[in-house]
Amino acid sequence: MTGVHGSPAPTRTAGAATDDSAGGSLEERLAGRTRELDELTQQHAATVEILDIIARSSTGLQPVLDAVVGAAVRHCGADDAEILLRDRTELFGAAHEGPLPSALGRRTPIEGRRLTN
Repeated sequence: MTGVHGSPAPTRTAGAATDDSAGGSLEERLAGRTRELDELTQQHAATVEILDIIARSSTGLQPVLDAVVGAAVRHCGADDAEILLRDRTELFGAAHEGPLPSALGRRTPIEGRRLTN
């Protein structure tokens, strides 16, 4: 078999399946890329879900916050997620998913606490 311009075509040998100079075997690199693709697909699905809820909830914030905590639990593999909103000098438990105790529906003064944006 000939390659471009009549030169011999490259041939595959038994050792061609590994390429240690590029960080592991081709199989390992493919498995890593497959994991990355799976993660990106999950992130995309979570984003689409939240955007769909935003589109359907043009007047209400609560369904969106609930979708965000739900997506956070699923995507991160967490047991629990909570959204606290700042209202002047208080934190308000706005959304929660999971078995841990939460501040859902409660207002907590933030005096003496350091908050970052």
